[in-house]
Amino acid sequence: PLRMADRPNFLINGIVYSSPDSYCIINGKVVKVGERINGATLKSVTPEKAILEYNGSKIELWVNHG
Repeated sequence: PLRMADRPNFLINGIVYSSPDSYCIINGKVVKVGERINGATLKSVTPEKAILEYNGSKIELWVNHG
């Protein structure tokens, strides 16, 4: 498993969820499914989270609705 210290820091700023063109904003950059950011690939987007793959490990970034 990938430890937090072993990966870049990712901050999710928001998600725009609409079929078929969902995307999210990570570290202030618009990222679409299949695109890379800081060595990770955005694999999927849901209304609540983005899923990245980094060095074979899954990273889930949850939107804070607080």
